[in-house]
Amino acid sequence: MRFNYKGMNIMIIETMTIEQVAHALYQDEYANWTYEGAYALADYMARLSDELGEDIKFNRIEWRCDFNEFSSLDEYIEQYPDEGIEVWSDVDGLVAITDNGGAIVHAQ
Repeated sequence: MRFNYKGMNIMIIETMTIEQVAHALYQDEYANWTYEGAYALADYMARLSDELGEDIKFNRIEWRCDFNEFSSLDEYIEQYPDEGIEVWSDVDGLVAITDNGGAIVHAQ
């Protein structure tokens, strides 16, 4: 949150846990994340932040546009039949495989 106080730009930063990010994603009425998918994306972003050594700003709208959740490999293949995919590891942009057998993929 950004606001101006006595001529100074002030930003309030809240550090969120993976669980808080996953819950916020899951509650996004426009995204239709499963809880497993939301948690997998939150965990991926936390690991990416650690690898980069930088904080990542939580923006559910950007993440909703940048990532897709697929409930199964069959669902992915149905949407992208010309890619010749046989296993999740063949998918370009694969971010995470969820506990329920789906996956999070960076949007193409």
